[in-house]
Amino acid sequence: MQDLIQELVQKAGITEAQATQSLMVTKEYIQRKLPPQMAAMVDGFFAGNLNPSAGAGPAMHTTQVQNDDWIDKAQDFAGDAGKKLGAWGQQAEEVAEDAIAKIKGMFSGSKKDNAEEQERPIK
Repeated sequence: MQDLIQELVQKAGITEAQATQSLMVTKEYIQRKLPPQMAAMVDGFFAGNLNPSAGAGPAMHTTQVQNDDWIDKAQDFAGDAGKKLGAWGQQAEEVAEDAIAKIKGMFSGSKKDNAEEQERPIK
């Protein structure tokens, strides 16, 4: 951060104390705008560590675990939805087949066959 302070002093024509205060205000502003898990990464950046994952430690690990957990839940949901849709599709197919059989029975065969078809329960 000392390099940045010196650059501010030279380019902005302010004192070292003003440059330091300016950077502290900037750092606090950035930290308020980011999720709390990112505060350590911002501290690391202002300390001169340009590695984005440095200083984040447990926060970055926690975020990755949360991402993995969300992905697992989404995959489970998709699998369950597929199974349910498959079961509903099978039931719809059976109901449609029964309806077609009844309609066919209504238009072909004797009245006795039609009466027997109408008494058969729908699944």
